[in-house]
Amino acid sequence: MTAMENEIVKALNTYYKTNNIKALSYRLYQSQYSKGQWCDILSDSLDPKHFLAIECKSIDYTKYKTLNFKSRFSEAEGFHQLEREHFFTEQTGRKGLLIIECRMGPGKPRECYIVDMNEVYNKWKSGEKSLKNITSYNKLKREKGRYVISEEDLG
Repeated sequence: MTAMENEIVKALNTYYKTNNIKALSYRLYQSQYSKGQWCDILSDSLDPKHFLAIECKSIDYTKYKTLNFKSRFSEAEGFHQLEREHFFTEQTGRKGLLIIECRMGPGKPRECYIVDMNEVYNKWKSGEKSLKNITSYNKLKREKGRYVISEEDLG
């Protein structure tokens, strides 16, 4: 998953530079079982549209067509990862995004889909067990094997 997170950071920073947007994205490095990591990627900007907290998940789409909230998100000190991330975005004013990488099988390119984290949180809070129809969400473009971020991707 580390490679995907790095690719997303590069895509965001390329987008910012190309469009003369004052913003910077960077990874928060994972420390396993840490209670302190709020998300995988932060994007800092004075522009609220680019002030982001991004969580990344990767699934084998040939086996799993949904993102299960229990098995794909951690639990620490009695709090579900979606609760912690929702708290973080509420307290900091960041927009939360979930980027799901779907590995499509040998010889096929990976695909990434972006979901507003509030939608994910609300589905989980309402008792849904998983995020369904992943490929119905906004798909990131790929050019020359790299992800490309556009204004529409950030909502």
